[in-house]
Amino acid sequence: MNQAERGPLRAAVIGCGAIAEYCHIPGYQNHPAVGEIILCDISGKILQETCKKFRIEKGYADYRELLKKEKPDLVSVCTPNYLHAEMVCAAVRKGIHVLCEKPMALSLAEAERMRKALLAKRVKFMVGFSHRFEMLNVRAKEMLASGKIGRPFMLRIRFGHEGPYPGWGKTDWFYDKKKAGHGALLDMGIHAMDLARYFLGDIRGVAARTATLLKPIRLDDNALMILEFESKALGLIDVSWSSKPGFTGSEIYGSGGTLIIDYERGLQFFDGEKAAWKRVSVRSEPGSWEREMKHFIDCVVKDDDPEPGFLDGVASLKVAFAAAKSAAGGRFMRIDNRARRA
Repeated sequence: MNQAERGPLRAAVIGCGAIAEYCHIPGYQNHPAVGEIILCDISGKILQETCKKFRIEKGYADYRELLKKEKPDLVSVCTPNYLHAEMVCAAVRKGIHVLCEKPMALSLAEAERMRKALLAKRVKFMVGFSHRFEMLNVRAKEMLASGKIGRPFMLRIRFGHEGPYPGWGKTDWFYDKKKAGHGALLDMGIHAMDLARYFLGDIRGVAARTATLLKPIRLDDNALMILEFESKALGLIDVSWSSKPGFTGSEIYGSGGTLIIDYERGLQFFDGEKAAWKRVSVRSEPGSWEREMKHFIDCVVKDDDPEPGFLDGVASLKVAFAAAKSAAGGRFMRIDNRARRA
């Protein structure tokens, strides 16, 4: 039976924070294959406000009750990091397709439990690495694949803002080590780690330094990571929770040219043969969140495997945890990129 014969998909969003409000809920509401949407949040106030804003009738405080009573086809897990693994496993065991916000787990042991659950049910699983769906990055990836800058040998990624709370998050769980795991390193840093892999392939080693420089919190608000890729290219990641506006994006240097991906100013290409800079035309619509949600839902409808998937999530976790160990111990950490398929 195809999707048209089964009728509209039913979607649930667990956790009604900012990423649910601006990405997941609109993504489901705007897709023609999705019908009913159910929300869940432990905060009655946040749940009520979100249901009202999006005109959604059904809301739950307990995700287990939601999964049992509603039996949705799709679930977005948008809760604090420490809850991701248990909620993903609970949904997968019921045969539900899952889109999980990053980081997908707070340990490799949690990721292993997720892997076993996925092997038993074979549902679709995707990690919310939304920067992959930013059109500037998509176009840059195409140019890299076509050899526009020759052999890439150096990459730099910088993501910075003044922190997730106040301003973005509805609560301050980001600053609680038990709930978040790490600070800027795991919040913005894991986005950058996935993007680095997207551009240049697997990372085989990392050296890192983390610090709490400006925010009155017990987690890192700034982190620097030096990367060594399997291709022998080098990279630098710079992430900050205490940064005023500045450069946000990536620089990729190759044997035959350069790509500058500036989230404010667009994509620029230095052509080594012509010794000239060019501005690359890139369409901005739809946005990265809309494209991310459409990709996930389309993969469910078409029975395709979504990307980034489980193995991408694990690969970035390995880099993040190695970076944390490096920052704590002051040494370069090797990364084992061998992985069992989920």
